[in-house]
Order: sequence, then structure tokens, then C-alpha cells
Amino acid sequence: MSDPAGGISNARLRFVLLALVVITAVAGSAYFGDPLGIRARRLDEALERDGAFYLFTLRLVPALPFFAINLVMGLSALRASTFWWGSQLGMLPGTALYVSAGSVVPDLRTLSEQGAGRGPGRPGS
Repeated sequence: MSDPAGGISNARLRFVLLALVVITAVAGSAYFGDPLGIRARRLDEALERDGAFYLFTLRLVPALPFFAINLVMGLSALRASTFWWGSQLGMLPGTALYVSAGSVVPDLRTLSEQGAGRGPGRPGS
């Protein structure tokens, strides 16, 4: 069983640690003047301005791995508290969908007794 609160805490911890490691590495490099380039600065400015909206939208898309989202958001200027509540709200619809789908799936005993293809309204019932 998945623990949404634990998953969010884990993601938030990775977010903060990644931000600290990368900021320390970049600040100590010889290329500190422009380490990432103008495109990365524009992305960082956009995430700083509208990061909560971007995070919320990205969490709604199940095709994007959360690790990649955590990585990008950890490298940005997004605040940890914004990351937390944006992730909570963005993952809520998916969590509700999984819980709803799981509640209508028959248990293993029912499957072993009736078979996978049998049930009300199906051939062979």
C-alpha cells in the first residue's frame, strides 16, 4: 500500500537535499558567473514566479516521473513549502483515482472462486 504522506515527505527531503548539494557545488565552481546559461536562468525565473502552478500541473501528468520533477524543482528557486503544498494538491486527484479503482477491484478470494472473467453481466456468470 502506498503512503501519500510518506511519499511527499520523501520527495520534500530529496528536494531540499538536492538544492543544498547543487547550490554548494555551483557556488564553489569556477564558472559561478553563468553556470547554466540563459535558458536555465529563464526557466528558473519562471519557476520562481509561477512555480506552484507548474508543479501542480506536472504532478497531474502521470507520464512524467516524479524523480525528474523533484530534480527540476530542487534546482529551481521554488520554496520548500510551495513544493510541499503544490505536490499535495497535484497528487490528490491521482490518489483519489487509485483509491477508487482499488475499491472496485475484487479481492483474491473472489477471483479464485469466480475467475477473472466472470461476474455480474459477463458471459459465463
